Amino acid sequence: MVRAKHPEERTGHGSGAPKLPVRNEAWKTPEMPASLSDSQRWRKIWSLGGPSGAYNPVADFGLVSRYCSYSERRENLLVRLDSEGWTAEGASGQLTVHPCAKLLADVEAKLVGVEDRLGLSPQARNTISIGAAQAKSVIESWLGDE
Repeated sequence: MVRAKHPEERTGHGSGAPKLPVRNEAWKTPEMPASLSDSQRWRKIWSLGGPSGAYNPVADFGLVSRYCSYSERRENLLVRLDSEGWTAEGASGQLTVHPCAKLLADVEAKLVGVEDRLGLSPQARNTISIGAAQAKSVIESWLGDE
């Protein structure tokens, strides 16, 4: 009968052990794309997940860019709707919904998915933290630290 060694007696090299994320103290926010104008938002979003390792500057660059772009579009559409009103005159003189209101609804619908992927909503943060806790629990049990 083969018995597992006590954790203190194990001598394996442990190369297959998963590594927990560590805080990246040397974090540098990626350069903002020229198509964006709000550098403060760009820096704030990256500061939420960049230094902790939650966001990868290469893999998540497009996602963060998309979030910032949608947010800027939303703000621009709201400014236009506030100044022009939410209704407009149709081709035959009838009152109709302003075309920007329809565009705003499309942008806001897209924003929800991107916000969730970035962990910007309470539910997404909760899901991410539950997933992190479950992953930590699995790693601890695998390492025998229970």
